[in-house]
Amino acid sequence: MSKLKKPEDQLGELKQQVRHLQAKLRHHRREERILISKRIHDLFGQILTGLSLNVAHLKNMMCKTFGEQLPPYLMEEISEIRSQIEKAIRTVQCFNAELRPYSSAPMGIVYSIERFLEEVPKRNGIQVAFHVTPKNFSLDRTRTDILFLIFQEGILNVIRHAQAKILRVLLQKTGGENIQLTIADNGKGMTKDKISDARSIGITDMRERAEQLGGTFKITSRKGKGTSIVIEFPELRARLKKCQGISPCASIVLLCV
Repeated sequence: MSKLKKPEDQLGELKQQVRHLQAKLRHHRREERILISKRIHDLFGQILTGLSLNVAHLKNMMCKTFGEQLPPYLMEEISEIRSQIEKAIRTVQCFNAELRPYSSAPMGIVYSIERFLEEVPKRNGIQVAFHVTPKNFSLDRTRTDILFLIFQEGILNVIRHAQAKILRVLLQKTGGENIQLTIADNGKGMTKDKISDARSIGITDMRERAEQLGGTFKITSRKGKGTSIVIEFPELRARLKKCQGISPCASIVLLCV
């Protein structure tokens, strides 16, 4: 007769199965984003390009009819149409940037964070401050990808939910030979129930990836006082933990928000 498994062993197996299912979900979401990106580019890209050419052709035809000087009201209408088409093209480009995966590793963690944060004030009106210590901060490829995924998810949570006006990001090497990433905002804050909610995929992903780095993940928040996320992991002698089904070099998505 086979021995009955201990409750703690059963719980461990269940947690492992949940991690595996979450990893598969992330993989399918990534593949779906790539497919949608291609369809948006092929369909809407062609339509908008065709509209732009049609407007240019229409303007030329009207110039032949009315002469070189078109009536002001027609010029205004044409300019407005072209402006709307250009806006639509930028929106499509934004969606494609949001959906298209890329790797941050060749650029390095500092440059990747800077590049991502540059778009936040432009598109969301959030004041951003980024500090890194030391200036020549560097990480290996694997940890760069994992840390950037954590950073990206943290920033997107701020943009989507925090209603913040100020965002601060700190990347540093501490005196205890640890690497620490801090993301802090002055938004509306989070409740304890929300922080511990297992259905929060974003928070769960960040926590699991921090564990994958052999580190810790901590959230502190107060209602109306903002939220702070701190990820800390060893700089040296760190062994990446194998999370079943999770690739440490997973694709990264630059979201245009």
